[in-house]
Amino acid sequence: MLAGAGAARLFTKQPPVRFADLSMANASTEQSRQRFKQAMQALATGVGDERGPLVEALRDDPSFSEAALQLAFLAGTEAPGSARDLTPWHQAQQRKATLTPRDQSLLDALGPTFSDPPDWREAERRFSRLVEQWPGDAQLWGGLGSIRYLLGSDVGALDAFRAARQLDDACTWGLSKDARRLFLEGHRD
Repeated sequence: MLAGAGAARLFTKQPPVRFADLSMANASTEQSRQRFKQAMQALATGVGDERGPLVEALRDDPSFSEAALQLAFLAGTEAPGSARDLTPWHQAQQRKATLTPRDQSLLDALGPTFSDPPDWREAERRFSRLVEQWPGDAQLWGGLGSIRYLLGSDVGALDAFRAARQLDDACTWGLSKDARRLFLEGHRD
């Protein structure tokens, strides 16, 4: 298994993929692109609303598959409430053929998070394979960190969040209040 930040640094031969670099190839309007950028900045930094701009972008631009994917990503990498909303997952699945290979793989990795109950172990295995395939991708490391955090692996989560931060210096996404405290304190399991 990769060792987080060190693996991201050592195995990446291409420039890092930051949240601001994520594909929006299927956006058909400038307004949709701006909303997507706003959402990705909020996702990376943890400041602002990431869902609202994506919902608006998808409403105004129904073919914007990357907006649907990011909504599914947000829903799939958070602790489920009592009623799991599968709408983002279904919207992204309907648009899957228009996504890049990386984005299709991300959607596949999210699949177990939408099962009932969520299969967090399988999601962790899939995200681990993603970061092996795309080690320079901050979002994939952040997703792995979130899944590990939901599994109760503080050290594994923090290693993945550190890798995301190393790749995208704007990235504090995924560091919940408790994880942020542990990160700042240098806590280890």
